[in-house]
Amino acid sequence: MGINELEDFYSRLDFTLVSDARLFPHVTSFTERGTGREVHFSYESYVDPNNHGEKAVFIASTQDGRKIVVKFTEVYNEEAHSLLAARGLAPRLLSCDRSRFSDFVMIVMDYVDGKQFFDRYPDATPPGVLDEVSKALEILHENNLVFGDLRSPNVLVTDQHHVQLVDFDWCGRAGEEKYPADINLVDIEWPEGVVPGGLLMVKNDDELFRRLKLRETSVR
Repeated sequence: MGINELEDFYSRLDFTLVSDARLFPHVTSFTERGTGREVHFSYESYVDPNNHGEKAVFIASTQDGRKIVVKFTEVYNEEAHSLLAARGLAPRLLSCDRSRFSDFVMIVMDYVDGKQFFDRYPDATPPGVLDEVSKALEILHENNLVFGDLRSPNVLVTDQHHVQLVDFDWCGRAGEEKYPADINLVDIEWPEGVVPGGLLMVKNDDELFRRLKLRETSVR
């Protein structure tokens, strides 16, 4: 009887009225840092069109037409992101809200029209670009922070050849905080010491930067 009732119910629904919003989280507003104003937005797509829902990172548009990125993650280093954003080396952080969910942080930032490091430079990298990556690491290390995941997908480069670091999920205090337990050890060859639950160390950032410079595919 229950199955018959369900079949009858769904057979009479007009599925053309189902919104694409079903693919996205229910939250459609955030409180903007600095101004305190409530900003409403609409989801457009995943940042990575090949993501298929594996990561909750979305492109969205605000009511006044600004393009933004909305991300939901279990941990995030707001301090590190803010430090680099203040120097133009990361997207402007619009919100870091830990109050709406018990298990997730909602991150909102400006959208950056850039390409991943190796996609932007498949053959050779201009010295100035590497200098910006080095400067970003220097700022973090001076504040006893380790980026943790300095690979091509997390180093965006704009058409004007400016670097923007993204994805501060792993970032934390050097020698104190740890790498996550679910590190991909199958597809990525990490530096020695980068292991599930291992301590974040400055030397690992330095090694990943060296690999970027040498264009080693193990950091893709």
